Amino acid sequence: MAIVGQRGQHREPAGGGAKFSIRLAHAFDGRNRISRLVSARLAATPLPLYLACLAGNALLPIAVGVVLVSFSHADDFVLLIPLGIGMGIIAYAVAVIVFTLLGLWRGRRAARRNQPINPPEQ
Repeated sequence: MAIVGQRGQHREPAGGGAKFSIRLAHAFDGRNRISRLVSARLAATPLPLYLACLAGNALLPIAVGVVLVSFSHADDFVLLIPLGIGMGIIAYAVAVIVFTLLGLWRGRRAARRNQPINPPEQ
């Protein structure tokens, strides 16, 4: 049973059985290959370069947040909307730094033990 798609093209109905599971297996295999490639490239990157890029990626939003927070204080009152936006931007940048450093630490620790970060399931 075929279903007519756009422009008269025939396609298999949803739940195509074995064809779907084979395509799904290939998709996961591709993701694993990409993950291993990215892990190998990160392992080959010098640590100071990686940390400099992380600082450049996080310090620019922090600077914008600090400017917003500092200009949210007027004479006798505080402008709450710019203050909240600035604090949110600062919190986001700090979260980026913390979670990126946690991932870096985990990857370097696994590399020292010569273990894959995400071991394949059996």
